[in-house]
Amino acid sequence: MTYSSRISPAEPFPKNLRELDDQALHVLNSKLHRELDAEYRRGAAEPETEFRSEEVNLELDWRESQSTISDRNARLRS
Repeated sequence: MTYSSRISPAEPFPKNLRELDDQALHVLNSKLHRELDAEYRRGAAEPETEFRSEEVNLELDWRESQSTISDRNARLRS
């Protein structure tokens, strides 16, 4: 098995990002950013890569908001 620091638009992508743990989601985010960088160097980003990147960003934002809500609720209970 070879390792790649990028994920191309042709490679499989998780159907449900909520099933990924935080570390796997951050690795996926990193691979997407590296792929976007490579695509921009070649001229333009692929729409699929941009869509995937946005999906991951939305999931990261959602998790961050849930963490903030949990922290706020914990402080209120204290």
